[in-house]
Amino acid sequence: MIVNIDNQEYFLVRSDNQGIRIDYDANNTPILYAHALYNLNELVLLVRQFKKKKSNNSKSAILEFIYIELFQEKQPVKIIRNGTQKPFFKNNIAVVCTSSRTNISHINFIQKIREQLFEQFILGKVSYWEDKLKVMSNQITFRLMKSNSYHLNKTTKNITFNKTNIDLSIKENDDLVFKALSSLSNIK
Repeated sequence: MIVNIDNQEYFLVRSDNQGIRIDYDANNTPILYAHALYNLNELVLLVRQFKKKKSNNSKSAILEFIYIELFQEKQPVKIIRNGTQKPFFKNNIAVVCTSSRTNISHINFIQKIREQLFEQFILGKVSYWEDKLKVMSNQITFRLMKSNSYHLNKTTKNITFNKTNIDLSIKENDDLVFKALSSLSNIK
C-alpha cells in the first residue's frame, strides 16, 4: 500500500516489530515498515519525528514507539536504544533508554517502565508542591500498602506513597501529593 506523508510517497509494509523503520535502499519509493496497530495519524507523527532524528550518514534507522497504560490513559513512549538514562517525560511523551537487546513488548519491561514513570511523576509533583507550600519532606518512598494512598511520618517527615496509585488519574495523584505535603506544612 502506498501512503503519502508530507508530499513523500512511502510503500507501507506492516510489521510485527514495535516502532517504524524506513528503508531508503529500495528503488525510488522508500519502504516504511510499521506495526499493524498504528493508524495513519500516528504514522504521520512517527515519520515526522523519524525525519528529524535520522542521521545523514545512515541509510536505515529505527524509531520505536509503544503505548502503555498509565494514569488511566494511553501514554506514548519513545524508545531510545543504547541509552543509560532513567525514563523521563519530554513534551508529554515518555522517553525510555534501553539496551538494543531489550524486548520492549515484554510484560516485565512494560511494568518496570510504568513504575519508573509513576515514581518520577510523583517526585516531580512533590518538588512542585514543596516549593508552592514552602515545606520540605525528608524522604519519599514507594511501596505496596493495603488501604492507604500514602503514609506520612510526622516525626521524620518521610512520606511513603502506595504503588497502586499508579492506576489513579494524574489529577488524583496530584491531589494526594498536595494533601500529604499540606499535612506536613501544619507540623510545627
